[in-house]
Amino acid sequence: MTPLVDVRTVAEYLGVSPAYVYEHAEELRARRLGEGPRARLRFSIADVDAALLSVCSDSRESPAAKRRLRRQCPQAAALVPIRRKRVTKEAA
Repeated sequence: MTPLVDVRTVAEYLGVSPAYVYEHAEELRARRLGEGPRARLRFSIADVDAALLSVCSDSRESPAAKRRLRRQCPQAAALVPIRRKRVTKEAA
């Protein structure tokens, strides 16, 4: 059995905030220690990797590309388009 790590360790591993890990705990295959709303969460890094690969990767990509995707795509969310401010002649 692989060792279990806490929320902070998973956040550092993924390069995200602990709040993100809490929000996506179920998707990242968290294990609850105890009962109730304040039960401690623990994760297996192997499970986190498997969860991310199932969401973010394509089986045709190389292992190096999959590692990059893990860093770039912690979840499969649609990106919001960035809208630029329009500059008028008076403001310029």
